[in-house]
Amino acid sequence: MSRWLLARSSAICRAVAYLAAVLVAAPLVYHLSRGSLAYLGLLQDDYFYYAITADKFVTLGRLTYDGTTLTNGFHPLWFLVVVLIRLVSGSLNGAFYVILAAVFVGSMVVTYELSHAFARSLGASAALAPAVALAHAVPTDIVSCCGMETAVDIPFLLWLLLEVVETKVVTSRRAARLGLIASLAVLARLDLGLLVVLLVLGWLAAARPRPSVALRLGAAFGAGGLLVPVYVLFNVIVFGSPLPVSGLAKQLVKRPGFNVGYLRGIAFHSIFGPATGITLVLGAVTVWAFARRQAQRATADGEGGATGPSLPPAALLAAATLLGFTGTFFFANALTGWVFFYWYAYPLGPALVAALTVIGVWGVPRIPVLWRERASAVFVAAATVVAFGEGCRYFVTHGLLWTVDDNGLLAMSVELAERLHDRKGVFAMGAVGGFATYLLREPVVQIEGLMSDRAMIRHVGNEDDLGPVLQQYGVDYLIVSLHRAKFEQHDGCYVITQPNAEWAGARTAKMHGELCAQPIVSFATRVPHREWSEFSSLDTAVFDLRGASWRAR
Repeated sequence: MSRWLLARSSAICRAVAYLAAVLVAAPLVYHLSRGSLAYLGLLQDDYFYYAITADKFVTLGRLTYDGTTLTNGFHPLWFLVVVLIRLVSGSLNGAFYVILAAVFVGSMVVTYELSHAFARSLGASAALAPAVALAHAVPTDIVSCCGMETAVDIPFLLWLLLEVVETKVVTSRRAARLGLIASLAVLARLDLGLLVVLLVLGWLAAARPRPSVALRLGAAFGAGGLLVPVYVLFNVIVFGSPLPVSGLAKQLVKRPGFNVGYLRGIAFHSIFGPATGITLVLGAVTVWAFARRQAQRATADGEGGATGPSLPPAALLAAATLLGFTGTFFFANALTGWVFFYWYAYPLGPALVAALTVIGVWGVPRIPVLWRERASAVFVAAATVVAFGEGCRYFVTHGLLWTVDDNGLLAMSVELAERLHDRKGVFAMGAVGGFATYLLREPVVQIEGLMSDRAMIRHVGNEDDLGPVLQQYGVDYLIVSLHRAKFEQHDGCYVITQPNAEWAGARTAKMHGELCAQPIVSFATRVPHREWSEFSSLDTAVFDLRGASWRAR
């Protein structure tokens, strides 16, 4: 039985992976077919920053979220994909979301195939590589299917690493190809620029090319990756900074600190399971052991050399860089004070593939031969059963059982739109404003700075008075929605901070104001909390700023 299963591992794992991809994307189409708004709740709130801006770009010909303010607060490659879907569908209609679901399925299938190939290139056997790729496929699918740039950044990350592993000799042509793939990965997710830098530095340290060779290959790599300098130049000319405003908004840290809970949540409480941190650490230790053994072999004089399994230099470079980047990425985010965003888990799937593979390459030869086949079969069977069960469970919970109330942000926004249906004007909202903006169908100024302009970033960085800033942007109504935080009042005036510490952390810069007016709309969203529901508790208030007074600081 073990031999039979291992011989068919590739076909079985692929079938389960493809089925899981369909099951994860199917709830979107399922709710659309039923005419329920619940399909919106399957997407992340920040996804609507892409959709709304893409719709405005197609209809107005301008990069704007609120209809007036120019912004570049998005990762460009996924924005381009959303724009193309919007052009094909004609509007943000049912056809748009069916195409979006198809894109998700394609992304998930490609991600599995690249994960399979990546595991194989790192040394996993033909029988175990499919199971390694399948082991965390469903959590990776769910992250890919949330509406954010993860649908493109995960495949491009894996493609780049696979190309690195498969590069035996770096010619100018090969360097140009790597530059092109690297540039697409960076445009898919800008912080992958750090991964590219680490790869280049790692290659220079390992290969130690002559200066003339390094310059020649560097020129070819740069020519292939020309899209990134073009994007940076566009940002500098139009927006005055190489980074998008969303990146600038998350750098406004006023007081140094470190969020240990952020890393603890990723390591033990993410969608990838409580063993995530342990697996990644073991993977990093194993890569270090391989690197140490490789160094021993390089300096050994024949008989005294280290023995045992090894990784090719390119595979070692790719695995070490990926695991190092993943740790650095989350460590850097823990310094900012911002909360963990769902889609920030994008490096975890590829990193877990690398970790499981190197652990297996190191550990499998140490299993007694009589048990090796059975242990491998157990791993394949477990990966298959778990992935199939997770896919089915996701379809049941997010398809058959999912309602509008299972995403409190959507439930809040539906009620908000109903209560404000007769109000016209310019609204302003900070965090969790994507659903609300999408359903209000009125211009909404994003006052966290994520989808605004450099002027808003300066206001936040200077911690300016909120009232004059809102007046400058022509805001008529201010919407504030809080999850666990409570509205604070002083002598009848509401204390408003943007971005709110609940989302941006206590150490980041914030605009402040005391608004001396009662809300025209105030309500609590208390939806039933089920295991799969999100944001079951919210308090929302809307203030009419026309004629309202602000208390001077």
